[in-house]
Amino acid sequence: MLALDTSFNEKEHSNMKRFDQKTLIVIEWLSMFRFSTQQILLERLALKNRNFFTKLKKRNLIREVSCDTTPSKLIVLTKNGAIHAAENFEHGARALTDSSRINPTTARHDLSVQRVVISYLDRADSVISERFIQFGIQGKVPDALVNIDSMSYAFEIERTHKTKPRIYQAFQNHLYKLRDGGGYDRVKYFFPKDALLKMYTTIFNETDWPIYEFSTSRNRWVTKQDILESDGVAKIKPTDLLRSRFEFSVVDML
Repeated sequence: MLALDTSFNEKEHSNMKRFDQKTLIVIEWLSMFRFSTQQILLERLALKNRNFFTKLKKRNLIREVSCDTTPSKLIVLTKNGAIHAAENFEHGARALTDSSRINPTTARHDLSVQRVVISYLDRADSVISERFIQFGIQGKVPDALVNIDSMSYAFEIERTHKTKPRIYQAFQNHLYKLRDGGGYDRVKYFFPKDALLKMYTTIFNETDWPIYEFSTSRNRWVTKQDILESDGVAKIKPTDLLRSRFEFSVVDML
């Protein structure tokens, strides 16, 4: 798997000049997550001075683009920056981001993923963003995979309320992957507010989880019929062991 090396600036590149180290960290981050903001990158670099980005612009490595749904402009790699990414990182071949293809409806969510990941970098061995998760399994992949102490965590960032069928589908998707060895060991859910966390955990703590499927004819979610169930509704009853591999917490997001 293509992974972000969280100890990049402390290992094999320790002989580089500090500016060049941080430049490569930014290039690696943008090639992994496609876009970011000055504030998030400053947090990643443990810097306060924004003049660093002015220098990167002068070197034609980054540029800024506007997005109506984010609190500040987004930073992406230029063609020159993408060339540097391809030369230095395995995942750099996909580094160039077409700003017209950045989805404004999910941009804020994607930035929140980065913010959460950064809060774990001091404990993480490696990070893989959603676009590079490649364990060949069916269903939605997590927002990120983060390895901590030889344990692989699927990170899920939930900023907004979702319908109960969609929430159960996500839970069940993770449940099957945990049960069948689908590429990670535990799941961490993150929320911006207590109310949203409580809604999810209330649904999670139900003894039985109904199975939903989307009916195109009715244009809505319906419970899946199963002749093995006396009430005609298919359900899942997660074991305590599998339930214990889910975690829920509130964190600071954009």
